[in-house]
Amino acid sequence: MTKAIHSTSWCPIPFNAISFHPTGSLTRCMMSDVPMGETFDSPQMQKLRQDMLDGTWDKEGCMTCWKKEQQGNISQRQKWLQRNPQDFKNTDGFINPKTTGNPVNHLFINYSNICNFKCRMCSANFSNSLIPENKHMLEKFPLEYKKVPFQNQKNFNDIIGYLKNNLNILPGIKSIWMTG
Repeated sequence: MTKAIHSTSWCPIPFNAISFHPTGSLTRCMMSDVPMGETFDSPQMQKLRQDMLDGTWDKEGCMTCWKKEQQGNISQRQKWLQRNPQDFKNTDGFINPKTTGNPVNHLFINYSNICNFKCRMCSANFSNSLIPENKHMLEKFPLEYKKVPFQNQKNFNDIIGYLKNNLNILPGIKSIWMTG
């Protein structure tokens, strides 16, 4: 099926991609809500990468993939592991990943949480239309309801500003996924 080529918890995404979360923060990937600092090589990202190389799962930040794999389903991590390294413009972050200085091959872009849909699988972080329901549920069921960081506010990303301040990453980008 899939083979984690560097450890059993290794995922190529934090080594090869920048994820702009709709809350305005950078995250490890599109599946996580956990903020990871202000830059691609932030101390949080460096620790995550080292943990992954050492075989340590971040079960909070990588919960979506970890749960899927525990249940025998295919996770996003496994889908990325199935990719051919040649899918990346620069294969260094896939074949020889480091805690810093990996090339950025991919961007996950969510500009904001401004959305008029109320999809069941979503949260207020991804759709401001869910903010009233989110507030209501937190009031009624504070212990049972999943509390998502940065909830209950409209958010915008300054993706253009980030890219202008980090022009060195642009030549390596081979793919961009815009969602939200």
